Amino acid sequence: MAEALDPDDDSDAEPASDFAEVDLASDYPRLLGVDRKREAELFNVLSIHLKGGLPEGWSIHVEEERSAAYFWNEVSGQSSWTHPDHQVFQ
Repeated sequence: MAEALDPDDDSDAEPASDFAEVDLASDYPRLLGVDRKREAELFNVLSIHLKGGLPEGWSIHVEEERSAAYFWNEVSGQSSWTHPDHQVFQ
């Protein structure tokens, strides 16, 4: 069975490459490479914004070979390596 990242784990361990579910607020910043300890302010800002969820129709998935997050829109069939609200983060 796939294992999700523990949002309370502060270790620098590599994320599991095969998960059934991704917690957007805690896992996505880590998948982007944001270090929770060294970049605490950035991690917290991202987590707060991401707790609001994704726009309607979007879901987050992990590409197993790269352990990289991607987004899928089930309505349009569009996929993206960047968050649907990417412009908010720029």
